[in-house]
Formats: sequence, structure tokens, C-alpha cells
Amino acid sequence: MQKAKHPNHAKLSGQHFLAQIRYNFSRMDWWILLIVGLLSVYSLIMVYSSTQYVIEFNKTVPQPLDFVIKQMLGIGLGGAVSAILIGLPYKLYTKPIWIFVANAFITVLIFLTFVVGVKAGGAQSWLKIMKFQFQPAELAKIGLVLIVALLCVRFRREVLLVKELRFSASAIEFYIAVGFILLDIFLIIVQPDVGMSMIILATLLLIVLSMNMNSKWFKGILGGIVAFGLLILSAVYMLEDQLATSDSHMARRLGVYFNPFKFAKTAGYQIVNAYIAISRGGLFGRGIGHSLTKQEGLPAGHTDYILAVIGEESGLVGLVVVVLLLSALIFLCFRWAAKSQDTFRRAVFTGVGCLLLVQSSLNIGGVSGLVPLTGVTLPFVSYGGTSMVLTMMLVGVLQVMIIEEKRVLEAQVSQVKEDYHGI
Repeated sequence: MQKAKHPNHAKLSGQHFLAQIRYNFSRMDWWILLIVGLLSVYSLIMVYSSTQYVIEFNKTVPQPLDFVIKQMLGIGLGGAVSAILIGLPYKLYTKPIWIFVANAFITVLIFLTFVVGVKAGGAQSWLKIMKFQFQPAELAKIGLVLIVALLCVRFRREVLLVKELRFSASAIEFYIAVGFILLDIFLIIVQPDVGMSMIILATLLLIVLSMNMNSKWFKGILGGIVAFGLLILSAVYMLEDQLATSDSHMARRLGVYFNPFKFAKTAGYQIVNAYIAISRGGLFGRGIGHSLTKQEGLPAGHTDYILAVIGEESGLVGLVVVVLLLSALIFLCFRWAAKSQDTFRRAVFTGVGCLLLVQSSLNIGGVSGLVPLTGVTLPFVSYGGTSMVLTMMLVGVLQVMIIEEKRVLEAQVSQVKEDYHGI
């Protein structure tokens, strides 16, 4: 005879669910939330400031207030989605089936950019739904970090038997995971979105290297990357004139790397204007809203080059504050990675930290001329609805890992206390 359900079963289940939600939100890392909040507020201020004169150069763009409203919507939507992610069971993030389903959905969206995508910035990487545009490749950052974290758990041994690779269930997971990684990166490169593909490739490689720092091939791979980079720079130096006058958007960016002032009126226009903006700012800046360079037509002053506007209006002090906040956020990611005893969570912490580090470095390095321009935004600061929503989602995933880390630690402490009292 089937046992009857308790009349208050549904009520108790609901109370348990709410208690679990309250527990999750009470265990978040509030320092991370504080840093993200400060960067988001500063983003709204600088987006408004950097778009004050956009209307003068192109009558079709929105009014400056529209940019701020869209940025606020991006922050709000990203925060709401992050809250949902935090409320989901932790098991959903660790089971291969759910990771593969999510990545399959992302891959389909990336493929759709070739069919119905919108072209912007030299790449057909955007999808448009009604009046909203988003970049599916941004989702791939989160999905591929989770896939690599899964691989780090499944394949911790340095040597795998050939038989196991061919016939085991783990081998099937391996092939599926690697297939998603290669396919997504290939589709993003073909768009072509070189900046995004560089961010994803560098992040995934850093995760793998950091999880295998004691392996024999670590130094070999690192040396190969350095040698390849030097080879590319040597080729760029010898062919700068041909590259700077090329029809390729990316080739022109590479061509002006060593001497942008030589092409100040053409391919080097953006970086030269960024230099001028930062030099005008001095130590304390000209004041919020008083940038001269943005009035003269600084391209992408609210997206890729928002750091140049910050430098002119807030000076070196403002630049240092932004860099320190981003550095503190990245440090906290790596700190949690160092503390974690779980391979999956450690890989995710490392992945989020490396992702923020690579993207921030490419943006800051591009604006300052330390690396070739890649057209990537500055996390949490640059204007961009998709970028802001997906970066906020990244913080949500980070908080999920932190909450689980604290839960495991509390369970261990509780067990030790029970064992102590039982003696």
C-alpha cells in the first residue's frame, strides 16, 4: 500500500527551497559584489560622459541618455540572470549532460550568425531579435570555461590508456568536449572575430597550463607560445606598410602597431587619438564631461576606447583606480582557486580570473599601444549590453562556485566538531 503524503509536504518543500535560496545568497563573496558595483556605477558615469557628443557626428545614433539607459538595462538584466544562476542547484554546473546541452545551444546561436547575423566592426558576429542585438560568442566564454573545467576533472592523469580513450564513457565525454571547443573557436574565427577568439583561446590555454604546471610539457608549450609571438611581431615589423594599407581590418590594426603616428590620418587614427586623450588628462584629468578628444571624434570612445576618455577626464588617478579595481577582482578569483580543494571549482575560478585578465589586458594594452588593437571591450566598464549581461553572468557563476566552496567547508567543520564531541 502506497504511503500517503504528509498534508504539509508541499509547504515544507517550499520552505526548504526558500531556505536554500537564502543560504546561497548569504554565502556570496561580498567583496566581489562591491567591486563589480563600483565598476558598474563608474561605467554609467563614463558612458554618459563619452556619448555626449556622438549625436553631432552622426544624426542617426541615439541621444546620449539612450546609451546610459541601455547600459543600465544591461546591468539590471545581467544582475537578474546572475541571481537566477545563483539559485540553481550546484549539480547542474557539474553534470556533463547539462554542460553539453548548454554548449550545443550556444554553438547553434553562433552558427546562426552566418545565416541571419548582423555585421559590425568588421565581423558578422551579432544576432538581432526585434530591436535587441547580442553576440552569441560572449556566451561561449562561460560555456567553454565549464567544458575545460569538466575535462580537468575527468582527465587528471598524465597518461591515459589507448583502450580507455577509445571505448570508455570518459572517452566519449572527452571527444564531445573537445569537439565543442574546436567547433566554437573555428566558427568565431571565421566570422571573423579575432579579438574574441584570442580571448577564448588564451583563457582555455591558461586554465590547462595552470592545472598542469608541474607537467613536463608546461615549459615547452609556454616557450612555443613566446617564440610564435615573437615571430608574428617580427613579420609585422617588416611588413608594416603593406599591412597598414591592406583591405583587411585586422591587418591594418597590426600594421600600425609599431608606429601609429606614421598612419595618423588612416589606420592609426584611433590609437593616436587615444594617446592624445590620455596625454591631455595629466595626473587628475580635465574633469568629468570635459574631454576635448571625444568632441573631436574619438572613435569608439564609449566602447573599446572608454579608457582613453577616463584618462582624459579623470587623469592618471582615474586610470589607476579602474586598473586596481579590476586587478582586485582578478586577484580574488585566483585566491579562491588557490583555496579550493575541488578540481572543477578550482578550474572555474582560474578560468574566470584568466578570462577577466586576458580581456582587460588586451583592452588596456591596445589603448596604451602595448599590444596590437583587437577591438575588445573593458569588462564592467565599456558600453555594451551583451558584454555587460554576459560579464555579470560570469560573476553569477563565480558566486555559485564560492557558495559551494563555503558549504563544503562548513560541512567539514561541522563534521570535525561532531567527531570531537563524540570522543
